[in-house]
Amino acid sequence: MKQIQWLGVWSFGIWTLSSANLQAAQAHESRKLFSELTTPVIPRENFHNFDLETTKFNDNNLQLLPSRLELRPLLIAAPENFNPGLRVPPPLPKPPQKPSPPSTFPEPVKPFAVLESIQTDFRNDTDNFGQHNLFIEPRFQLRSPNGNKILFTTGFNFFEQRGVESITNIPLQIGWQGKIGQVTLSTAAGVDIFNRLPTAINFNAQVEAPIVPPQVSSSGKLLSAVILSANLDKEPYKFNAQTLDNQISAWRFGPNLYWQIDRDTSLFSSLRLGNYNDGNSEIQSFSRLERKFGQFSVAANLFTWSYDRSFKFLV
Repeated sequence: MKQIQWLGVWSFGIWTLSSANLQAAQAHESRKLFSELTTPVIPRENFHNFDLETTKFNDNNLQLLPSRLELRPLLIAAPENFNPGLRVPPPLPKPPQKPSPPSTFPEPVKPFAVLESIQTDFRNDTDNFGQHNLFIEPRFQLRSPNGNKILFTTGFNFFEQRGVESITNIPLQIGWQGKIGQVTLSTAAGVDIFNRLPTAINFNAQVEAPIVPPQVSSSGKLLSAVILSANLDKEPYKFNAQTLDNQISAWRFGPNLYWQIDRDTSLFSSLRLGNYNDGNSEIQSFSRLERKFGQFSVAANLFTWSYDRSFKFLV
């Protein structure tokens, strides 16, 4: 009988200890689950501030976290707490915006000069003595980026005369025009190539300055001005085939005058003095007075030309 009583006491004691251990284990598991569910979620951009291997987040050191960490509240009954696959990952940080690299395209190269105009001098002169002169000389005017002008002249000339073998001529000349203050400077030089004569040099220069400053209306029309220029030229004397066959050349120099009298009236006058390599000389003068009447104009021209010895050019 006593053995049965001791057996019951031992059974009751074992059952009591088992119940206590079971309750302690359940309490430990519940505390562990609660600790995991309350672990703070650290944004991805803040990971570099912590050593994940040595730092443990629990109830004892939670207050040591920096205040700028964002703690994501977790609901214990939320489905993602029981299935990690349902948890929404934190948004990825935006990559830093790099400044756009500078353009690798080179800046457009400015042209050396831009074609501004083309003017062609065309003349076909004949007379009853069998003399025929043909001039075709285009002149190209280009403007450089600084405002100066570049001039290029070429063409084809033909000289025919009774009793003289015909002569063809190709002129080549390049020039420059620019301003220095109020003064305009023009200069050009080149060569004249002939089919049966030696190559000859040509040259010209001009200096132009205002004597009375130009007055311009609000509409851009010239009201008054006086402009004076000085000129110097050297070239073969292209009077006819005979003067070219004799290889005559001339130096010419003289002034030009332009006067804008009023908005509708202007006067242009030039004087040229010439010296030839054969000892002859010449004087040329030209004047033009022009008056405008609306879209129409009336002009009077006066031209004189005289030689010291003119008989040698007669046929």
